[in-house]
Amino acid sequence: MNQKLEKARKFLLEDLWRVTSRDMEKMTPWRRFLYRNLKRVDLAVQRFLKDKMFDRASALTYTTLLALVPILAFLFALTRGFGFDKMTEAFIRSHFQGHDEVLNMLMNAINTYLEHAKSGVFIGVGLVFLFYTIISLTSDIESAFNQIWQRHGRSALRKITDYISVMVLVPFLWVIITGLTVFLSTLASHVPDFMGLNQTVKFLINLLPFLFIGLSFTGLYVFMPNTHVKLKYAILPGFLAGAAFVGLQYFYINSQIWVSNYNAIYGSFAALPMFLIWAQISWSICLFGAELTYASQNVDVYNFEYDVRHASRRHNDFVTLLLLSTICKRFQEKGARPYTASQLSHELSLPLRMVNDKLSMLVKYRWLTSSVHEGKDECFQPACDLSQITVGAVLSQIYNYGEGDLKLDRKKYGPQIEKFRQAVKKFEEVDKDTLLTDF
Repeated sequence: MNQKLEKARKFLLEDLWRVTSRDMEKMTPWRRFLYRNLKRVDLAVQRFLKDKMFDRASALTYTTLLALVPILAFLFALTRGFGFDKMTEAFIRSHFQGHDEVLNMLMNAINTYLEHAKSGVFIGVGLVFLFYTIISLTSDIESAFNQIWQRHGRSALRKITDYISVMVLVPFLWVIITGLTVFLSTLASHVPDFMGLNQTVKFLINLLPFLFIGLSFTGLYVFMPNTHVKLKYAILPGFLAGAAFVGLQYFYINSQIWVSNYNAIYGSFAALPMFLIWAQISWSICLFGAELTYASQNVDVYNFEYDVRHASRRHNDFVTLLLLSTICKRFQEKGARPYTASQLSHELSLPLRMVNDKLSMLVKYRWLTSSVHEGKDECFQPACDLSQITVGAVLSQIYNYGEGDLKLDRKKYGPQIEKFRQAVKKFEEVDKDTLLTDF
């Protein structure tokens, strides 16, 4: 059993990621489909655990509890203007059956919030609290998504404009879905049951909320990260997360009979811990869907991930010189377009993740410069005269980059320091005149 587990672990963490897209082209369609999706799920699970998304889900659960009443009040205020507030209330009650007392308290709090919002004194404070809670929740969601995509957050101005757009757009989408539900319900009551037409309309009525949930998750995965997310990679994770969310709702509603003892302890407040558990799992589902979206779009970047993380210093230095030499040689060719990271990865048969890391380092050391032409991928060219880019100079800078004064006791370690300096000097003299174009 231990041998089988070790073999499975080695396959998922090492062997699977040594299979490249070029290798998959030689496989049968079914085997290719299996390998690609297995890599996506494997990467999503690994990153979900590495990024500590369960902790993120806990933080989002707290923020959701704080923002629940203001957000629902805003939704009810908008739907009431269209005459759909009763349907919205019925939808919420249908998804939280078994906790009528707490739901009544929640609805009373929402109605009280809306009634007080009419007064001149409360409207200012109420709006400030409304915007604060919504922006706080949305900011926490964006922070979690940016952690997944390894990006920085939006600027303060963009947060305000983008978040307000979401605040207005989502309720309006809900109004549209609710309006379609009313229209189809009216149509179903007037359409005769001819060749199953009535049943088809009823099926569409039941399908609309699920469609809305799936599209909501998809939109969240595309819009929320502060980076470009391709829609084709977000659709499947969005609807899978939506299906898991609906399944959780079904389990949550039908599991109330199992918690009668729980109700005996907490009484009418039993809904609160149950709601917190539901919110925690819901956010975990949402964040795993985001990880799956990231994995789908970046699965090829993580090829040879184990080998990259365990590569020796000598191998890393060789790859760095090889990349820089290839870029310099291309620069010498008249009319040749500069390389992109993906082109270098393909031509040199190197892991894209390693190529990206080395190119970023060379740009930071100012051996390379990057630019984007016509909205395409980032291209790389030498940042200085080719006669200055030598093997010795590049290796010397890589070796000496960073702080070097550790305040060592020179009396105690003087001989060792001197011997080390002499060794480094000999190292820096090697190939100091060999140009990268001749490498």
